Amino acid sequence: MQNTAATAIFITLLLVLTLLIPEGLMMSNEKTNLQNLANDAVELAERQGGFDYEYEGVRHSIIGQIESRMKSENLEGYKISYTKGPIQHNDSLSFEIEGTYRYEIFNLIGITNMDFPLHAKKNGVSEVLFR
Repeated sequence: MQNTAATAIFITLLLVLTLLIPEGLMMSNEKTNLQNLANDAVELAERQGGFDYEYEGVRHSIIGQIESRMKSENLEGYKISYTKGPIQHNDSLSFEIEGTYRYEIFNLIGITNMDFPLHAKKNGVSEVLFR
């Protein structure tokens, strides 16, 4: 009888782990996508002199590129915040993206609110001199 109970507990724990590990891998993949997006956005904004601004009548914006990349990587529900306006040479700029990741595996046991926050922030320095 003890072996039967131990086997049932072992199989249950093994089943939970085999389902939980892939979910954790998917969450870490999404976190990596967030960090890569933040790194690429700041790198591009450093070369452009900002994320979204108007200078001498010409509008400069990389936010459209960022949002299209978010859509292609299924990060549409995430909120972005960034430094507004033109960023002068050697001034700092920042980009932040945040949202939540929902563990769907817990829906099997009736827990529906297992949301974990994901957050990526990157700072940089503008390389453009506005005259």
